[in-house]
Amino acid sequence: MSKSYLVRLPLELLLTPGQMARRGRLEMGFDVLNILPPERMAELLSEVLRNSGWKEANGKWVKRSAELGIWTIDPVGRTIEIDASGWLAQGISLNSVELSDQNIGQNTDPAAIKMSETTKVTIQSILQGLENSEKDLIVREAVRARQAVAEALKDVYRQALPEKAKGLGNIVSVNETSENGSMRIRIELT
Repeated sequence: MSKSYLVRLPLELLLTPGQMARRGRLEMGFDVLNILPPERMAELLSEVLRNSGWKEANGKWVKRSAELGIWTIDPVGRTIEIDASGWLAQGISLNSVELSDQNIGQNTDPAAIKMSETTKVTIQSILQGLENSEKDLIVREAVRARQAVAEALKDVYRQALPEKAKGLGNIVSVNETSENGSMRIRIELT
């Protein structure tokens, strides 16, 4: 009677380098209303992000999310990158009996293990389940990141509108309603 061991297979052995590099990462673009020139809108977005606790790194703004993902906003390129790869599974485990008739022990190198077709199908099934659960995590993280960008952009627009109005004439009054977030600016044209 053979003894069964749990063998951990690192995902680096099962996925291509390209798949590993993309795993847990997502990049999306976002639109910004061009109330002011694009450079000024990028400056205002940077100011808002700085005041909201984001950290600057190489001209981009970085923040760790509540789920331990990392969000990176590029105000000039108008993109947000989500990197959740740090909290994804790094390997899968299989029972040694499922792998082969080889003499597999606790210290067996996973790269040296020969797999049957049944085992390959089992691994593919496990990887597919892992990929589906990771997609769900990334989508949830992307929704939260998109909400953070939307909140920052509201503040940018609150600053940009009066600045734009000053260029049109003398501002007589500014009224902002907290109920629906609307802003009314009265301008006296000269």
